[in-house]
Amino acid sequence: MNESVRLTVEIDSDHVRGLDDKACRNIDTWQEIWPPNDNNPNVCYFHEFKKKEMAKLYNPSIQKGIEIEFDIKTLPCLNQ
Repeated sequence: MNESVRLTVEIDSDHVRGLDDKACRNIDTWQEIWPPNDNNPNVCYFHEFKKKEMAKLYNPSIQKGIEIEFDIKTLPCLNQ
């Protein structure tokens, strides 16, 4: 991923939890996506929903994005 690319993430979850200690310490930055970095391993978050099941990813540099909607009966937890 080009370091100048800044993606925006919108996930309409009711609860977010981190997979490990690093993710839990950085839970307030879950909506940020960074370029891969060997010295900074990726973190994983789980999103739980009660009502609207929706996630959006948008790249403003190319003005393109994607939105997904799903049923919590088949996907009760979204992994980011």
